[in-house]
Amino acid sequence: MIGAAWLGGWWLVALVVILSLIGLREFFSLATAKGFQPMTWWGMAIGAVVIVNAYLDLGQLYGLIALLFLAMLSALVYIGKIEGAVGRVAATVFGVLYIPWMLGHMVMLRNIPAFDGFKLLLFTFIMVWINDTAAYFTGMAFGKHRLAPVISPKKSVEGLAGGMFFYFDRCSADEFPVAASGPLLHGILIAVGVVALGTIGDLFESMLKRDARVKDSGAVLPGHGGVLDRFDSLLFAVPFVYWYCRLILVR
Repeated sequence: MIGAAWLGGWWLVALVVILSLIGLREFFSLATAKGFQPMTWWGMAIGAVVIVNAYLDLGQLYGLIALLFLAMLSALVYIGKIEGAVGRVAATVFGVLYIPWMLGHMVMLRNIPAFDGFKLLLFTFIMVWINDTAAYFTGMAFGKHRLAPVISPKKSVEGLAGGMFFYFDRCSADEFPVAASGPLLHGILIAVGVVALGTIGDLFESMLKRDARVKDSGAVLPGHGGVLDRFDSLLFAVPFVYWYCRLILVR
């Protein structure tokens, strides 16, 4: 992850495409377990183009995404199977938005104008990892109040507070990549957003797994489960950092 972020360009694009396609397969497996029949190959093709477009940002690729989407719907009509049609389209389109489009923000953040994209992306990685790790150990040691008992019984309010504390501890002005663009208040607001949305991303993926009655989204990463299990927090945190910097800090 860090090596691809440092190299940037097509190296990062290739990594994000691979992760997205694996993540899409995992999500489509969850959807299948719930009785949906997503159009797997169409979704993966559209998802790959979405990520390439996040790097190139070409109008022609927006057109290609539209054509692929129209072709997918036309294929559904050609198949002629009415039962489950709404679920097939909904699961496929949501999968593309949830994984390739969200994860594609890693490429966009790496190339964000007016900033050192590598430092900003690396900072986001590290802060999400610190928050996850600190929340886990703090929750194990002090957790008493359940954060979302129905979705994830082991997550605690104390764990969330511990993750937030260690996050702020590392958000000093000399380390935060956007400190030169404004007051430390921006670092604090981004910290709150990353911790909150990273936690929601984790809980959202847990909700999907519980609904599908599976423990892990996959088994591609030993000790972690699937791509969705490992990147669920980043799926929510990276887009937030990108759009905060792009809409508020870039003048």
